[in-house]
Amino acid sequence: MNPAPPVTIAVDTRPPRTRKPDTRLWARVPRTHRRVPNRRRGGNVRRDSVWRPPSATPRPERSGHAHRTLPRRPPAAGVRPPGERRAAQGIHVGRPRVGPRRGVADGGRDVRARDVRGGRGTAVGVGRFITLEGVDGSGKSTQAALLADALEAGGVRVVRTREPGGTPLGEQVRALLLETPPGAMGAVAEACLFAASRAELVRRVVRPALADGAWVVCDRYLESSLAYQGAGRGVGLDVVRAINAASVDGCAPDLTVLVDVPVDVAAARRCAGPDRIEAEGDEFQRRVAGGYRTLMGDAAGRIVAVDGDAGPDEVHARVMRAVRRALG
Repeated sequence: MNPAPPVTIAVDTRPPRTRKPDTRLWARVPRTHRRVPNRRRGGNVRRDSVWRPPSATPRPERSGHAHRTLPRRPPAAGVRPPGERRAAQGIHVGRPRVGPRRGVADGGRDVRARDVRGGRGTAVGVGRFITLEGVDGSGKSTQAALLADALEAGGVRVVRTREPGGTPLGEQVRALLLETPPGAMGAVAEACLFAASRAELVRRVVRPALADGAWVVCDRYLESSLAYQGAGRGVGLDVVRAINAASVDGCAPDLTVLVDVPVDVAAARRCAGPDRIEAEGDEFQRRVAGGYRTLMGDAAGRIVAVDGDAGPDEVHARVMRAVRRALG
């Protein structure tokens, strides 16, 4: 048997060819914004959702990009966090510590001015709704102006308004209510006119301002109708609440400051030429004051009484302390 011919085996000693990775995208995108493969899930991991300076990024404890701790994105330049902005305003804006919010217009359900019920409207940010109440001559209008001035001086954006009024229709209703001769308007009709003005104020002024993050300071609100028409006129608190339920639509103040002044002191303060309601006399004002006291018991701490039998500056200091305690 003839031996098989020798076989020559050629061995290629060159390194195997490998496909170069496509680095075009990597060359254009900053390192912190690259997509990296996620070997566990077969997808990609976004590394640009949050940001932190590269030097602060912790080293990965395990191999592979997918196991790195993602950094956090800082706020935009010149924008301070909400906590710092509120601290700079001189008054801390937080949830009131006065207990549960209970609206007087809706039978005691937990509602706030910036809440949106039933999916309507837009929830608001840090806006607050403060109202001031009191009998005629209590000085509440002066205190409303001083409060708004103090908040603005602290950097708070404030919308000032009043009742009745605050809108073109509301000012017309105000003139009708205050200039109609005594006895020419029934108590229920009077309550309905106040509610009509209030509905426009809530829709056109209060809700938009709160949705925009402003603080609303209002000279009188629903509690005036409850005290004046409900108690003073004898219509009844429940009837006035029913009349106003659609007008306020769940928009209850965060805080109501009642400037509490004895009726005789308030009478001495009132200017000459009283309007139709101011001309009702001291007995009517006493019934109104009694209505306010009843409301304080019903509002679960949302209505705060401040002694108004002092000079404007001293009363203002008391009002500011009440606001800070309730909303700070």
